[in-house]
Amino acid sequence: MQTGEILQSAVPVAIGALLVALAAGGVYLWRGTVAGRQTKYFYDLSEKRLYVASTDTLPPDVGIGGEPGDGVEALVVRCPRCGRRRDRIVYLTRLTPELRQRMLADRTSESGGAAYSRAEIFQQTLVCRFGEDVWHPLSTDEGKAIRDSWATRCPEHGEPLEPVVP
Repeated sequence: MQTGEILQSAVPVAIGALLVALAAGGVYLWRGTVAGRQTKYFYDLSEKRLYVASTDTLPPDVGIGGEPGDGVEALVVRCPRCGRRRDRIVYLTRLTPELRQRMLADRTSESGGAAYSRAEIFQQTLVCRFGEDVWHPLSTDEGKAIRDSWATRCPEHGEPLEPVVP
């Protein structure tokens, strides 16, 4: 086989490899989006399942089972060496009904809405350990302990756990 023939036969293979690489890159870039929007994990309390929602969704939301207030934000973590097989939910988050209503109203306001203090957000954001049903304001010691509880290491590899984006 001559050099010209080798090059001619290699061109289709190279083009195929390039197309596969471009497709894989496109999947990677669109990962973490729904209809072009950034996403985060939510957990349906009655269906007991994770689902993906847009980052502009305010919890609690209508869950995947259709129950109002059933969808709460979920923090999912994993060890980078263990991969997806070891994903776990650490805690759940929701806003008080008052704060959620104000934030939703602010979205439609012509003035762009009110400013919220950090203290107000922390007082009206509730967190709950996954598997429990007691909600704590993020401003309390217990709320802060729940929020910080994900920052541990993988028992198998000793690697720090990382939050997972869908």
